[in-house]
Amino acid sequence: MTSRIYFSALALLGIFGTAELLKGRGMPTELADPKLRIQALPRQVGQWTAEDDRKPDPEIFKAIGAKDVIDRIYREKRGNSVALHSAVFLTYGIKGLPHPPELCYPGAGFRINESKPVFLESTDKSVHRAQLITFERDGQLTYCLYWYQIGGVTFCDDSDQRQLVLSFRGRTTWPPMVKIMLQTNGGSAEEAERRMKELAEPLLTWTSAFR
Repeated sequence: MTSRIYFSALALLGIFGTAELLKGRGMPTELADPKLRIQALPRQVGQWTAEDDRKPDPEIFKAIGAKDVIDRIYREKRGNSVALHSAVFLTYGIKGLPHPPELCYPGAGFRINESKPVFLESTDKSVHRAQLITFERDGQLTYCLYWYQIGGVTFCDDSDQRQLVLSFRGRTTWPPMVKIMLQTNGGSAEEAERRMKELAEPLLTWTSAFR
């Protein structure tokens, strides 16, 4: 408990310090008030149906600095399941991606087997980048497809996030950042990618309206 509070305090100090630094660069100074809530993310996506949300650990919720978080399991009739984790961040600055899977999973004992870009197509036919990572732990493979998003722009690394954030000079309000992370087990990497893209592409269209 003490260590969680300590890390939460450090995270808040980092956010405050970054905000103060960016004020002098003509960056936004006000936080967004999103009209959407991530809890309204569709529960029925094609043949996939979500179970009730799992309640996030309150201490972890505070530590990651998110405004809203949801965790769900989507299932379809063939018996496949995909876990969804999504978070909305209002304070992020240029300090890098908050809690990317490349850091979180190895911290839980997973090893990265493969990482590659995947391109998703939204309903307006625009193409957006996501990242597919194959993790291994105790001989079992876990597949993770994720992206971060601000408006209609997706990114998966610190450099792209930093460039996008620096383009906000002259704005009054920080736009919300949305993280979408999907996870599934079983089958080949190709099957897992197809499975997760069935969910990812409709969700990408929905989260593009998050402003």
